[in-house]
Amino acid sequence: MKKELWWERKDLLYKQGSLLFAERSVFELAQATQTPAFFYSTQRIRENIQRLLSALTKTDIKHRIFYAMKANRHAPLLTYLKTTGLCGIDACSPQELLFARSCGFESKD
Repeated sequence: MKKELWWERKDLLYKQGSLLFAERSVFELAQATQTPAFFYSTQRIRENIQRLLSALTKTDIKHRIFYAMKANRHAPLLTYLKTTGLCGIDACSPQELLFARSCGFESKD
């Protein structure tokens, strides 16, 4: 039986000599893109937010999750977050607010 590496998980692992991310070969992903490249798993993002919401829902604390877009303002990521309806946006400047609006977020978000 293969020993799992400390960082491996179901969507990031070595399998038959290939590094896989979200069931895709990282080598093939890198070959298909220019560098630098960043790869995201929308499934993992959604699961992480849902885990956080689940934990918060078990408390009596009124809550709402906001993504700090300062951490990563990649437009497709922000647009995806808006489509989930699971979180709002934490914007730190008028320019970030305008950018979030261009990705679909509304003032209430």
